[in-house]
Amino acid sequence: VRCVFAYWALFSKRLELTIEAFLDAGIIGPREVLEEALDPEAGRLQGCDSVAVCNILDMIAQKSVEMSETARVGLAMAKTLGKQDSVEEWRQKLDIAVREDIELFTIIFTAFLRNYQYFEGKDAFLQQVMQQRLVAVGRKYSRFIKPLLEAAEHRIQGLSDCPPIMKTVESLKSL
Repeated sequence: VRCVFAYWALFSKRLELTIEAFLDAGIIGPREVLEEALDPEAGRLQGCDSVAVCNILDMIAQKSVEMSETARVGLAMAKTLGKQDSVEEWRQKLDIAVREDIELFTIIFTAFLRNYQYFEGKDAFLQQVMQQRLVAVGRKYSRFIKPLLEAAEHRIQGLSDCPPIMKTVESLKSL
């Protein structure tokens, strides 16, 4: 993943397409991509100033949410048609998809928190950017991440040590 980011650093659209192709082929996983893209110590400020990284983050989150929605629709259809064997199968798929959503957004929120803390005392502007990105992601996907927001203090390591981000997460709970 690091090599892909380094190779396509100057060609953001190609970076997005390459990452998407590798994700679709199962060559790399969303966790690895997010951790590399949002790593503040990677020697570049990809996670803070790159449109490509924002697009990649959004693509990964959108695919995850789409899988959950597909499972929800499948479960609803199975219930409507009265197919009990399908209901249990779709319920299991939905449980897995929701767990994956929570894990994915935990990684995203933890990375934003880590970036915020990394820039503390170094760059107040980039701290503010991280907080704004957290708010943007939280608002966009609030419907799907309610369980994460409710248990944020336990799921996101270091959250209680960072009052500004804690306050932001608290404000997202009310959406």
